[in-house]
Amino acid sequence: MSLANHILGHDEAEKLLFSGNRNKSRSFLLEGQQGIGKSALAVKFAADILNCPLERITGRNHPDLYVLERRVDEKTGKQKKEISIEDARAMKDFLTRTPAEGTHRVVIVDSADELRMEAANCILKAVEEPPRHSVIILLSHGGFVLPTIRSRCTQIRLQPLPKTQMHKVIGNIMSNVHESDIEQLTMLAEGSPGTAKMIYENDGLWIIGELAEIFHNYPRSDYLQFSKFAERVAKNEKGWDVFCFILGWLLTSLAKASVRGEALEISGTQINMNIHVPLLLDAIDEWEEHQRNSDIYNLDHKQVIVNTLLKIAECWITQA
Repeated sequence: MSLANHILGHDEAEKLLFSGNRNKSRSFLLEGQQGIGKSALAVKFAADILNCPLERITGRNHPDLYVLERRVDEKTGKQKKEISIEDARAMKDFLTRTPAEGTHRVVIVDSADELRMEAANCILKAVEEPPRHSVIILLSHGGFVLPTIRSRCTQIRLQPLPKTQMHKVIGNIMSNVHESDIEQLTMLAEGSPGTAKMIYENDGLWIIGELAEIFHNYPRSDYLQFSKFAERVAKNEKGWDVFCFILGWLLTSLAKASVRGEALEISGTQINMNIHVPLLLDAIDEWEEHQRNSDIYNLDHKQVIVNTLLKIAECWITQA
């Protein structure tokens, strides 16, 4: 296998993944933050194992490929929270079959963090002793993976991309992106090209700009402004996810800058740093809890956003 067209920033991980004996069935665990390139690396490896074009893997158009992931709930039309045991059993059945086109069968588990406990236990034996001429590739974004599964895989960790490589990758995967936007996306995504792409394609640069303006004006609160902002965020299919990511990043960055006594400028806007730090730290904990509850109880995202912005305003010190 030639590494000439390697995935930028992950040379060592790629060499380790491709260096094994192809005649030996193996299980791999690719770890690293979400959007860093694990899926792209798994797709490339699967295409190489199955000796087919990448398009057949990305298009799920190969009889010897099985992707184990969260399915859509037929009743709600929404993606399930976890990978079910039924799908895990289907994966095991797939591995027992004779390859249809070549010499191998490949399974990609995206991601192992989302396996129900029963599903994880179901595939444990397959991961421990993959059937003849099979390769199992599990992806983990940093969540919980059963120690028994982890110990039975070749573990490969992908590191965040440095700034110079992020600039290059963002320019490659997103056309017509302004240089200033690349800089902003690089700062927000923290080494994850996939995260940068998600932010860019789902109003993320607008969201960070609006939040910077709101934080600049704190402790003043404008309910109407917050409502209009939340309405636009909620209309976007992935707006809630992008908002959650950006707000978490902004609050954490603000806390770090406050502790250091530094100024913080976002999207060309100077943030008001007259902050009560203990209250800000409490607000970060509360936001993480609100985020979890919103997902669990299917709360109205628009109202959660408005309430959160009103609550965060209390962290700023009102000038006499």
